[in-house]
Amino acid sequence: MLEPYYESRGKRLAKSPKLYFYDTGLAIFLAGFSNKEALKQSPMMGAFWENHVISQWLRWKHWEQPAAQFWYWQDQQKRAVDLIVDINRLLYPIKCKWKEILDRQDTRGIRAVTDFYGSQRLGQAYIACLSKQSFMLGETNAMARNGWTTWELGT
Repeated sequence: MLEPYYESRGKRLAKSPKLYFYDTGLAIFLAGFSNKEALKQSPMMGAFWENHVISQWLRWKHWEQPAAQFWYWQDQQKRAVDLIVDINRLLYPIKCKWKEILDRQDTRGIRAVTDFYGSQRLGQAYIACLSKQSFMLGETNAMARNGWTTWELGT
């Protein structure tokens, strides 16, 4: 279960926790997929990618940074960040995108969380995607990183 991020209960934007499977393969099987071609063509692929990325970060938390807190963030316009990693009150937003080529629309949630909390509260923002190379995204402070594994936060 991943709870929504908020600094005070009165300002909480999203109310419901999100449920993820530790085993993405099991989640895919339970959803009825029996081959990767059908899965890749499914509109559910993005949700499974998000599940995979978050489960990798949960493993990282247990092994590398047990004091880290994990959240997600969503505003009333449904702009969202899939994972907020809170380490010592510094927030690292991570958006998950099942694609290699990113565009401005993909940074919507990161721009919204930055506007809401201010850049001084946020560490490096990331988009976990299929790109093999890391790169910065235009006018945002977001870095595209390959989402198959975790990486060092802040780099």
